[in-house]
Amino acid sequence: MIDDSILVRLLRQYNPWWDAAGARTGAPAMRRRAYDETKHIMLRSNLRRFAMLVGPRRVGKTTVMEQLIDELLDNGIAGGQVLYISFDNPIFSAAGFDRVLQVYEQMHPVIPGQGTRYYFFDEVQGARDWSLWIKVLYDTRRDIRLVATGSASPVIVKGAADSGVGRWVVVPMPTLSFFEYCTLKGVAETGALPAWDELAALSASELHALMGRLAPLRHEWNHYLLTGGFPEMIEETAVGEIQRMLRDDVIDKVLKRDIPALFEVRNPADLEKIFLYLCLHSSNIINFSTMCRELEGISQPTLTRYVEYLRDANLIYMSYPVAHGGKKSLSGQPKVYVADPALRGAVLMQALPFENATEMGIIAETAVYKHFYQACKGAQVGYMRLGGRSDKEIDVAVQYPAGKRVLCEVKYKNDSRLARDSGIIAQCRSGNAHMALLATKNADDYGITTTVDSIPLVRIPSFVLCYLLGMA
Repeated sequence: MIDDSILVRLLRQYNPWWDAAGARTGAPAMRRRAYDETKHIMLRSNLRRFAMLVGPRRVGKTTVMEQLIDELLDNGIAGGQVLYISFDNPIFSAAGFDRVLQVYEQMHPVIPGQGTRYYFFDEVQGARDWSLWIKVLYDTRRDIRLVATGSASPVIVKGAADSGVGRWVVVPMPTLSFFEYCTLKGVAETGALPAWDELAALSASELHALMGRLAPLRHEWNHYLLTGGFPEMIEETAVGEIQRMLRDDVIDKVLKRDIPALFEVRNPADLEKIFLYLCLHSSNIINFSTMCRELEGISQPTLTRYVEYLRDANLIYMSYPVAHGGKKSLSGQPKVYVADPALRGAVLMQALPFENATEMGIIAETAVYKHFYQACKGAQVGYMRLGGRSDKEIDVAVQYPAGKRVLCEVKYKNDSRLARDSGIIAQCRSGNAHMALLATKNADDYGITTTVDSIPLVRIPSFVLCYLLGMA
């Protein structure tokens, strides 16, 4: 069905450096953490591995590959030794790995002693038997280094478990942190800053100086909450256009194409209905029995499975309870967050939520949880439910394997004072935390106090906390 001449033409279009020695992708200069991780995996000589970049659509995975391609070419790698294929293109997807690679090597035959070849496969889950072919390439071609991307985490992770053990490394790539957003926009603070978990050790004057340095970023915060961590949206100012692009390019493609193509989805309309429900209840604890009753016609097994699909497709986070006081958690029900604050606004079409205190509280808590989740690798990032008559809850609880625990409450209001019997203060007094944070709304709402048991409670503006978390 697909003639070789069609593949030749497409390959030349996707790889212009084959015909023009000076051709480059034109990728932006800013490097994200995933770039450094992927480059390290691709180039290290002592342990050969392929790299698999995984994250939501439009988050910049292709940009990382383009930056790597440009650096290879700038370092003298011959154009014919660098291959880029996007399996989002239906022609490449239909032709399959074997045919496309065969045509490529007819155009650029392998010459003994020529050196390493670099393959870049975009949205690899769109190709048939992708994990098998990458396994074959790894096992039979020592001259190849490979980077692939995928928007469907479970497909990539399962491929890593089935065929990729000892062959490739999965590199997560979430949406932009507030720090990365400011860096990409050219407004980031360039001097040395304390780490987020060093805040409690600052003196009052040091904390005041820090706030003075970061205060200019306050006006970027609201735009970040509207555009989210999607690089293409940073310079767009029309809120309606931002939300339209997010619905079309991120949400609809995942709900209507990616998930139904990769998983068992009998009714895509039910999947959309479930995602809408989760957007409406973002930052709330989800009771699946209640949810099933409210979403008539969807069985609980189907509901549970579809929610897991949404999580695996990087559209939601699921925050589970962290045990307190050495006792078993009272509830296993998760809190659900939309994976990026802007996605919720795009679904609900909320153009200017800034005057709605409740809505801004949800958006801010979503952003704070996302930043903790991205920054605290190797730790459980969940929430804490204290139970009892008051049924107190702490928004974010970070539990490290060695026993260290950090608690954070988001108080996105003009009055951020905590009640004397609030859950976070109670946990500090009982010795169940090593550090406590109160994420506030206003730039001048900050300070450090000490609870009865000398546990520091740091009151800090949400935008400053997320900025420092993004640097971690």
